[in-house]
This record gives sequence, C-alpha cells and structure tokens, in this order.
Amino acid sequence: MSQVIETESCIIERILNGETALYDSLMQRYNQRLYRMAVAIVGAHDDAEDVLQNAYILAWLHLSQFAGNAKFSTWISRIVIREAWAHLQKNRRQVNLDGSSLAAIRTNASDPEKLSMDREFESLLERAILTLDRRHRSVFILRDVEGLSIAETAECLRIPEYSVKARLHRARRILKANLHPYVEAGPSVFRFEGRQCRNIRTYVMNHIHSL
Repeated sequence: MSQVIETESCIIERILNGETALYDSLMQRYNQRLYRMAVAIVGAHDDAEDVLQNAYILAWLHLSQFAGNAKFSTWISRIVIREAWAHLQKNRRQVNLDGSSLAAIRTNASDPEKLSMDREFESLLERAILTLDRRHRSVFILRDVEGLSIAETAECLRIPEYSVKARLHRARRILKANLHPYVEAGPSVFRFEGRQCRNIRTYVMNHIHSL
C-alpha cells in the first residue's frame, strides 16, 4: 500500500484545528531557505535570526489568512522579505561588507583540517556575495544558492521574471570577476543547521504556547 503524502494545506488545517506542534515541522522544512532570504536582505547573521523569528510568529498569527492560492513556501517567504525590509528601515543599518558579523554556521565534522579549508572557502564566498547590493544579492541567493526557479524567485520578490534574469546575470558577472573560477555557490553557503535551527524553532514554539 502506497504511503499518502499529506499536503501542506492539510497540515495547516490541522494546525488551525489545534495540532500546534505541527508548526514546528513547517519551520524545520523551510528554516534554511528563509534564513538565506533574510541574510540576503539584512546582511548579518544576528539580524537574520531576529527577522526569521518575527516572521514565523507573524505567520502563525495570520495562518488562518493563508488561502492556498499560492504555495505556503511563497506565502511565508514574502513575510520574511517584508520583515527583513522593515528591520532595515527600523534600524537604519548599513550592510557589513567585510562579513565580519556573519558567524559561520557549520555541522560538526570528523576531519578538522578539511572543515577548516571548507570554512575558509565558504567564508570567502559569503563575503563576496555580501558585497553585492541587496537587489542582486537577493536574486542570486534565491536562484543560485537556494535553487529556486526564475518564476519562483520572481514570485517571492514580486518582480518581473526579466528583472530576475537581468539581476542574476549582473550578480554572476560581479562574482566571476572577483572569484574566478569559483563562481558557483551551490547549497553550502549561509548554512542554517543544527543548534541554530533548533533554537529558532524552540523560541517560536515557546512564544506560540505563551499566547
């Protein structure tokens, strides 16, 4: 007998009907993508975590408004993006272009030398990405790091697809000039795993239960 995969709409309906714990599974599913989105805009690790926590709580408070017309991932991505821009306006902070405020988030590894080399390269790549302006950085992270399609990226950022293509092309050219031949970021940069992922989820769930 084949296993029935429950849709996100069904999961959300169950959450709204009182199965609050299921919200944690949604956060776990999207933590990595949403964290990268926040970093793309605010440009700093601590600020990105604050944005993510606030966005999750806002999404929880307005979960009944999710109509299912778009994907849940797109709906909550837009909340994160709005929160990130609101955070910038509130704090009037400039992006730290040298990347020193970004703490590398890594899983434990059994090979310290290899881990050190990986961190050094990923840190170099992260700093280069952070030198892009926010418009190009956001598109690059969603498209080339997170792997969203052109259409999905355009939908999340609410810009035309031709703007996604143009900004992505420009971002790639800048990075190629600075990092040739290491242009492809892949899924390794700005990772959000392990303790940091659990901490966000625990904070949000505790806040929800206190409401």
